[in-house]
Amino acid sequence: MTEMTDARPTMPDGIEDRNADVWEALLAIAEAAGEDWLKRAHVAAVTLVTAAAEREPSLGIRLLADLREIFGEAEQMTTQSILVDLHNMKEAPWNDLRGKPIDDRRLAFRLREYGIKSRTLNLGGEQRAKGYVREDLHDAWGRYLTPPPSPLPSITSVTSVPGADLRAPGVTDVTGNGRSVTDDLGEENPDESSTGTDVTDVTLAVGGGGRGDEEIY
Repeated sequence: MTEMTDARPTMPDGIEDRNADVWEALLAIAEAAGEDWLKRAHVAAVTLVTAAAEREPSLGIRLLADLREIFGEAEQMTTQSILVDLHNMKEAPWNDLRGKPIDDRRLAFRLREYGIKSRTLNLGGEQRAKGYVREDLHDAWGRYLTPPPSPLPSITSVTSVPGADLRAPGVTDVTGNGRSVTDDLGEENPDESSTGTDVTDVTLAVGGGGRGDEEIY
């Protein structure tokens, strides 16, 4: 009996968090019954958990997911603010639960299933209001929801590398004031400034000779 109580069977891939809690005792029994039963139990666990994940989430799970979205980076929110945001969510069921929108009592009832209760929040000064705090929701988010996707790096972070010069050498100097094209190639030619340089001169300086259309091809 002690061996069964202390048993900690290895979970199959994909069985974690709440699902692991549910299957741990069953897999421990299968492990004690023999290797063949353990293999069958692993297949059953993965099959059933995968099938459950493909079904429409329950209202409780949907509520947890929507609350995670509503909270964003906030540490606390009043019940009234949460209800307003839930009612404003498009294609969400919160405006019509058996013909009525979700209210503070229904919100509290559904969250109580996950061990989450409202608190009296300090809003600054003497202001107080009922609401929920992030730390009370965090455990349920981690156990019942998949992690949110990581944000993609912004384009500006690529172009703002310290010390990076993305300009091609000599390109801006072609249109500079009083500088010749050949100056950029290391030759002194003060009489021919870039303001009066013909297009073919630029081609000759870069390509070493020939017509402009020949240099393109």
